[in-house]
Amino acid sequence: MATGSDTVLFDAAAHGLERIFSFALSPDGRALAMGGSMKDSRRAIFVFTPPGGLWEIHSGSGRPFMVQPWTPDAQQILFTIAGPQPHPLMRIGATGGTPIDMGLPIYGWTQVNWLSLNPDGTRVACTAGEPGAEVWMMNNFLPR
Repeated sequence: MATGSDTVLFDAAAHGLERIFSFALSPDGRALAMGGSMKDSRRAIFVFTPPGGLWEIHSGSGRPFMVQPWTPDAQQILFTIAGPQPHPLMRIGATGGTPIDMGLPIYGWTQVNWLSLNPDGTRVACTAGEPGAEVWMMNNFLPR
């Protein structure tokens, strides 16, 4: 923003992606996590590290994965699965692995209203209620 110039950070088509549903910048600013779809209609979570490294860390053929914030240590990425509410809140390692259900159902439109973590990860804010018109805060969110 300081320079006022536009820069393309990521070109989805150049990487074989059809669409990006959501994204989140890592806490250190060195990587971008994205939920998107491939040209073969698979849905996936990707991690992009400039100048050009793209890794698929999780995929499926069902509903879109909505990337939420990274954990403060940049080791895990939170995500929700779009579709009927509530949306399950999941986490996955930044290098991949098996997703873990965090046991927190999220009500509201996580396709539009993302979760927000405070810098140390102890509190999370998310939408709740019908139709997602309330913002709730949960303390002691991530284990220490």
